[in-house]
Amino acid sequence: MKELLWIAEYIASFVEFFICGIFCSIFLTKDRLGDRKYKILLYSGAGAVIVIILNRIAMFSYINSIMVILTAYAMQMLIYKGKAVLTFLLVLVYSVVLSALDFVVVYFTAFLLRTDVGYILNAQSIDRVMCILVSKSLLTLIVVILNKGLKNSLVFLKKYVVVMGIYSIFLLTSFFIMVELNMYNKDSVMELFLVIL
Repeated sequence: MKELLWIAEYIASFVEFFICGIFCSIFLTKDRLGDRKYKILLYSGAGAVIVIILNRIAMFSYINSIMVILTAYAMQMLIYKGKAVLTFLLVLVYSVVLSALDFVVVYFTAFLLRTDVGYILNAQSIDRVMCILVSKSLLTLIVVILNKGLKNSLVFLKKYVVVMGIYSIFLLTSFFIMVELNMYNKDSVMELFLVIL
């Protein structure tokens, strides 16, 4: 059973990196993916292996999150070459969307099942696999809608990307602080607030 849970973790990580590549392509290229899709697949597989190694050490930690962001950034730089600041900001925005979806699904699931958020975040279980399935489905849906809606009509200014990046850093830091505090305090009002947020 444990092996199946690790396979689910690997697939989830693969999907996260793959969708990150698609998300960045929306803003970094005007053309179709073409041969880039093979690079995205290859780097997604490698990134997922890195995440599995990190998760063997600790399932939920700030260091893992930073390492995943840096890995995603390095992957996007290898795929799209250039535009380092824009690429980094896009990876940050993507990380906020990913974290928000993951946390909302985890908190909502914990709230419905009357279980501990820390258990879902830190232990492999069927509850965690359920959360993974729902959050990655929602992530895929959001990026596909963005891709369809923005691909041909996107005109954006660099200052908006900078503002989104700064806001993303703030949100990502806030999410992690609130989750960490709530895992130790187990405040039901805070859990409800995080579900609503």
